Amino acid sequence: MTPNISTTLTVNFSWLVILAVGIFGCTPKGKTGDTAGAQNVNEVVPTELKVFSWADYLPPAVIEEFEKENSLKVSIDYFSSNEELLTKVQSSVESASRGYDLIIPSDYMASAMSKMGLLTEVPHDEVPSLKEFSKDFLNPSYNPGLKFVVPYAWGTTALAVNTKLLPSFDSSQLSWAQFFEAKSPLKGKTSWLDDMREVAHAALLANGKKWSSATEDDLKLAFDYLKTAKKNFKIFTPESRPVMEGGDCAVCMGYSGDILQIARDKKFLKYVLPKEGATIWADNLAVPKNAAAPKMAFRLINKLISAQGAKTFVETLLYASPNQKAFDLLSPELKINKAIFPSPEDFSKLTYLMDRPELMGKLESLWTELKATQ
Repeated sequence: MTPNISTTLTVNFSWLVILAVGIFGCTPKGKTGDTAGAQNVNEVVPTELKVFSWADYLPPAVIEEFEKENSLKVSIDYFSSNEELLTKVQSSVESASRGYDLIIPSDYMASAMSKMGLLTEVPHDEVPSLKEFSKDFLNPSYNPGLKFVVPYAWGTTALAVNTKLLPSFDSSQLSWAQFFEAKSPLKGKTSWLDDMREVAHAALLANGKKWSSATEDDLKLAFDYLKTAKKNFKIFTPESRPVMEGGDCAVCMGYSGDILQIARDKKFLKYVLPKEGATIWADNLAVPKNAAAPKMAFRLINKLISAQGAKTFVETLLYASPNQKAFDLLSPELKINKAIFPSPEDFSKLTYLMDRPELMGKLESLWTELKATQ
């Protein structure tokens, strides 16, 4: 960028001014692998932060406080699946267009997106609330060392039992096998999530297997099992909330917080972890490579996972937070709620749906075949 000057004696004052502006006014572009701080030393303070989130997942009170503190607007768009999130983020990064500043991928998708080079590394010094995290979430298998994402929320995928529809049913020993085989009194009264990973994992558990170690043969066995089980169920549902609120099923597969939120008013709903175990999942806060305001995005991340922000999140949505200090601030009633915070014994039976790209082709084929089965 510097012009070739033969002698300093011939350089006049105006040329020095132009040269100085040229040298000191240039901001080097970030390179792959740079942290947010290195990429955006002179980042302009934004007036808007663009967020891509699951629906109803960010406590309004926390967002409004952040907007006032930073004199900006947080604009939130919503996605309904991790695959939709990936498609939009990958497209915007590859086209070098204006993307989202903050996204919320689940564990397996966070792993996949980091491997694809779509995420900015987390500058831990800009997220001091990480020091308040439980050790169980500081080095997750899907994101060692919290290099690319910050855990925001965690929960389980299990079963909601409508005790009004099943007044004499003993759910204390409920199993995935019992759920899928759906004999009386469950026949025709169960709903499955329309999620191939979750359903496959539950079927694997019912057959003594786990997603983390499953082979293609294990998957084939699980889906043969599901084809038979499908004759006894009532409906697939993208979300468990509508069928639970409408009383359309007696035992519904769903996410812990969704079920517990409804159970606030519908006391007859009971959340049960099947005796074989269940999925544990974590939704994470991440900043895409093409974020326009990464430094502000990491500031929002710190706000959301702070003790007070996390406490508000747990109280509002009834999902758990990795922030141990936030747990200490909760009411005794919430602290002892095993549907939110499983016992050590139940926790030991939980498994992440880790990224298994080598199985995805087979899984997608089997899922399509299952959905088409009458």
